[in-house]
Amino acid sequence: MTMKKLLLVSFIFIFSCSKDAGVETPPPAPTPVVTKYNLTVESSDGGSVDTSGGSYNANAQVTITATPSEGYVFSEWTGNASGNTNPLTLTMNGNKTITANFIKSKFDLNLLVEGEGTVSQEIINTGRTPTEYDSGVTVGLTATPSDGWLFYNWLISENANSSINEGNTISIENPLSILMDKSKIV
Repeated sequence: MTMKKLLLVSFIFIFSCSKDAGVETPPPAPTPVVTKYNLTVESSDGGSVDTSGGSYNANAQVTITATPSEGYVFSEWTGNASGNTNPLTLTMNGNKTITANFIKSKFDLNLLVEGEGTVSQEIINTGRTPTEYDSGVTVGLTATPSDGWLFYNWLISENANSSINEGNTISIENPLSILMDKSKIV
């Protein structure tokens, strides 16, 4: 029996060794290196962006949308982007810092005089250009009739394409305060 046991143990040993003989285990495959870049997105006063950025794989396409607040418009991208395309799509080929810039909306105020007299304009709050006013500006208008004429009323149109009698507001206040929240004809 001992011979049988010895023979059985030898057979098991030889059999188990023969499986591994001559077979090499390959080394594990190298882990690919993934390059990442950081994106920082900011906005100026007057609006927001839909992302503050993050970490992105190299050559990833990232789309950023700038949204103006009421009374503002998107003007341009600055930093590692330029132009005024909105939304902006960029390729992450390096670290980037981008700012969305906004400006106040501008509205026209066209003054027409029927009869004889003048209309003076006074800005009640914040600045203006000669015929364009920033959104949210209040303009004071004073009608001064010429000799022999009387001030009758203001006809205010908030739709530059409307006829003189369509969708207008009439006011007899003099002076008159106008909030510039869109272009108007008075």
